[in-house]
Amino acid sequence: MLQVQVTDAGEYGILANGDVSLHLEGSTFSHCGDGLRLLHGAMATVEGCAFVDNRLYGVAALSGSSVSGSGNEFGGNGCDLIGEVAPGVRTPLRAAELEEVLFPSPEFTSLQEALDALLPRGKLILSQGVQTAGAVINKPVVIQGLPGVLSAPHPDLPALSVVPGGELLLAGVEIRGGAFGLVVAGAASARLAEARVIGSSVGIAL
Repeated sequence: MLQVQVTDAGEYGILANGDVSLHLEGSTFSHCGDGLRLLHGAMATVEGCAFVDNRLYGVAALSGSSVSGSGNEFGGNGCDLIGEVAPGVRTPLRAAELEEVLFPSPEFTSLQEALDALLPRGKLILSQGVQTAGAVINKPVVIQGLPGVLSAPHPDLPALSVVPGGELLLAGVEIRGGAFGLVVAGAASARLAEARVIGSSVGIAL
């Protein structure tokens, strides 16, 4: 599919199920439930696309599905990615150049932007208070609370989604609400220390 626009789809911009292989280039998916959802082994390559302002996920690759590609814009989604989405599919909101950040901070408009600003193995220090999450982890990072609280942005979304390339150490943080407190794709990893997960439909999904 080349230069396709899908908008205002109540459930999915594209739903691919089973033995399906997609190539998407230069396309835009906005104001849908999910921009792109793949299930049961479907595969997609996504190049130079935009997934913006979708109510739930920009891209979801679940139940044995996978997504590869590069140069794609994400923003304003409930959560940009979930599942087996390869490193490089999502263009960061800003360059990774900091070893440590404090959040919240006037420097960052969202938790996702603060995480994107971290170098691999960098640390985000979460100050006291409740912060809206729905963020994607796609590199090795530490999130440390003082303590601090991360809240899922919607009952159908996770607080944190760890995708391939992601290695999360969550220390001294409380996670609240959501479909998942923490969801970890098969090729990713997470370690929790002195953390709490409260009020989620599924606390931790692996």
